[in-house]
Amino acid sequence: MELFNIHNLLPDADHELLEWSKKVKVAAHWTCQVPDCGIIERNILDAHHIEPISICPERKYDPTNGICLCLWHHGMRHTGIARILVLLRLLTVEIKRLAEHKLDGQL
Repeated sequence: MELFNIHNLLPDADHELLEWSKKVKVAAHWTCQVPDCGIIERNILDAHHIEPISICPERKYDPTNGICLCLWHHGMRHTGIARILVLLRLLTVEIKRLAEHKLDGQL
C-alpha cells in the first residue's frame, strides 16, 4: 500500500502533467539544471517546458521537452529576466576584454 499519493491530494489536477514533471526531475537527478546553481531541495524544484505548451501542445507530456529548475530560475525564465542577465554578463565580459586590450596598448 502506498502511504503518500499525490493523486489523492489533487483530485482535479492534470495527473499526466504531474507524472511528466516527476520524469523531468528524475532525469535531472532532482537538481536545478542552471549551471552553478545545483539546488537539490525537492520542495523548491519545478519542471519547466522548454517549448511552451501554447506553441507546441503536442509536446506537453514529452519529458525531453522539460528542464528541472529551482523556483527562482523558473520564475526568471517566465519573466525574461534570465535573458537580461545573460546579456549583462556578456556585456561585462566584453567590457573587461576591451579594458585589458586598452591596458596592453592594443587600442
